[in-house]
Amino acid sequence: AHDPPPPEASSLFPAKMESKYATFESGGGVSAAVASALSNAGFDRPTLVQAQAIPHVRGHINPRNDHVVIAGPTGSGKTLAYLAPILSKLLESETTTTTNTRKRALILCPNVALARQVFEVAEAIVSNSPEEHPIRALGVQL
Repeated sequence: AHDPPPPEASSLFPAKMESKYATFESGGGVSAAVASALSNAGFDRPTLVQAQAIPHVRGHINPRNDHVVIAGPTGSGKTLAYLAPILSKLLESETTTTTNTRKRALILCPNVALARQVFEVAEAIVSNSPEEHPIRALGVQL
């Protein structure tokens, strides 16, 4: 598994994560299909940042255009904290019968390096899953 080392313990990042966040699926906000794809890509359990952020991100993917701010040190899992619930929402969306297309997500990044990082994480999640896995239908484009 590719779990990054935990950030230094502080008031924002407690030294121990509650057991209810032992898996992506049990923390809420990530569908079983995405949890399976994350496992295929080597992400077996959420980091502290992901366990705390994913349910909030999932709760804010809505028409009200609410915002969620995720802060944490490098390597704390911020990219996956917003990418996993977005992928879950996309998998749940119905394919429209008139155009035979699915909903899509556009992730804007402030620089090329971050855009490449987001792309590589998304591509790893999709490409490490078997051909018949539902996440393969999403595809990833940069």
